[in-house]
Amino acid sequence: MTTAHRPPSRPRPWLALILFAMLLLLSMMACNLSSPPPPTVPPRLPTSTPQAPLGISTQAPIALPTGIPAEAPTDPGIDGLLRQVDPARLMQHARTLAEFDTRYVNSAQTNSARGIGAARQYIRDTFSSYSAQAQGRMTVWEHPFTLTWEEKETLQHNIVCSLQGTESGAGVVILGGHYDSAAYDVDATINAPGADDNGSGIAAMLEIARIMSQTPQRATIIFIAFSAEEVGRIGSIRFIDEYLKEYAIDVRAVLTLDTIGNISGPNNSTNDHQIRIFSDEDNRSPSRQLSRAIQLVASTYIPDMQVVVQPAGDREGRWGDHMSFTSQGYAAVRFIEALQDPARQNNSYDTIQYVNSDYLTRSTQVALATLAVLANGLQPPDNFSLRANSQDPANHTLVWSPVDGAAGYIIALRPVDAITYTQILNVGPTNSLTWSGFTPDRFEGVSIAAVDDSGRWGPFSAEFLLASAQ
Repeated sequence: MTTAHRPPSRPRPWLALILFAMLLLLSMMACNLSSPPPPTVPPRLPTSTPQAPLGISTQAPIALPTGIPAEAPTDPGIDGLLRQVDPARLMQHARTLAEFDTRYVNSAQTNSARGIGAARQYIRDTFSSYSAQAQGRMTVWEHPFTLTWEEKETLQHNIVCSLQGTESGAGVVILGGHYDSAAYDVDATINAPGADDNGSGIAAMLEIARIMSQTPQRATIIFIAFSAEEVGRIGSIRFIDEYLKEYAIDVRAVLTLDTIGNISGPNNSTNDHQIRIFSDEDNRSPSRQLSRAIQLVASTYIPDMQVVVQPAGDREGRWGDHMSFTSQGYAAVRFIEALQDPARQNNSYDTIQYVNSDYLTRSTQVALATLAVLANGLQPPDNFSLRANSQDPANHTLVWSPVDGAAGYIIALRPVDAITYTQILNVGPTNSLTWSGFTPDRFEGVSIAAVDDSGRWGPFSAEFLLASAQ
């Protein structure tokens, strides 16, 4: 039998490439062994709907009413408040909370140096230190509730600081955040410093309480640090059921600060100029209307910090204390940083080194300016109507009830299906405006805020739907 002749062997470059790729893969795997383990429920990366800048419509241009500015006025008093935000105080609060090692609900209650009990005492003591400057208008107390988690029953505490308002009927505005922390490996002995989640939010709330306690406000403000958010937002649910509903508290708005100090995301990405706002998904809900107003506040007073209104209630598969309020019909929103890194969420890697002082300061300023508008501005007008003009069918006249003390009004307009305002009209001391732009094919909703003689505008009215007036 004839044996076939085998040709001489030749170099195989492709084989060398395969071997090199295998060695590179093994090297990467070895590096990953020393990296922080990813959380079991990765967060959804920020996905914001593009938004037209305020004052710009995506439709064909339309002439503005003669002599009507297309921007909101500013109050020097709010600018003065914003300058009082102290970055060093903010970082000290966040650092102190992180240095308690963990604030997990099943951690120590009586250890003064470690655990949720130490954090609770620190927050209460800080609130109490502001009492003198509030001149009897501030009350600090605790709302206790029992919690059973991981087969362990504990007594948890929401820490409440109430700053009494001066105006009867102005209602209550709540500014809150959760102070408990957690690690995915549920264990009271594991470090869960929670410097960003949510030491940053509590730091901002404490600093805002310090600033707002120095001067009287029209509305009552409740500052509250919730426990047990990480285990199903039990603290906020119980506070609503056992206090707000029990005593029929007239809550006008709820602002929750949750994870607002970090600028870094996955793959070395950064974002230091945006903050997200989550609210109820219904575009006409009180919560979504509140989020629109917050965006206008930020663009007016903190132009280098863009508020991005999200089209969802929260990130996919996640929650925040604002959801406890929206589910009960309250106007509530969540402030949260633009980017989040899964490698530093709910584990021992959420440390103070990843909290950015400048970003936390501007996040705090957005919340502070919003609170100042809601708590110390004039109440909004009501009784809206849209009247046809028999002499000029191209124009319609928007009419509303005048507000005592108003030196002017801001009219904010939202196009059909838009989630934010795109047009602002700044009118004088009148309770009507005639314009050709008041048509439901151009704008779906109109909200109005009253402006006092200092230039401060207050909360916006419930949205008036133009289609319902035709």
